[in-house]
Amino acid sequence: QCENCKKKGHLKGDCFAKGGGKENEAPDWWKKKTKSANVADKNESDNKNYAFLVYGLSLDINKPNNSPPNDNIENHGIIIDCGASSHFLPDRSKLLNYQEIPPEPV
Repeated sequence: QCENCKKKGHLKGDCFAKGGGKENEAPDWWKKKTKSANVADKNESDNKNYAFLVYGLSLDINKPNNSPPNDNIENHGIIIDCGASSHFLPDRSKLLNYQEIPPEPV
């Protein structure tokens, strides 16, 4: 970890940031970088399944719909994130490959 910018991958003598050993020698690609990057600092990959539920969406499920019917709206079913390892769906019959996962304490 660099003592100058606190980032991993180089030491202070090779750091392009202000106060580093190569402060005025940064290549063009480095100068154009934003102040923050979308990278993970930790590798926390375990094989546990997690389900994230959005409470706000559940508030609208049981509210009456007072809108007039619209015959132009097509029902294409539901959209589920294919990359997710766990899903929440109140109607199990909509799933083709349902596999129950034992509950784990949170």
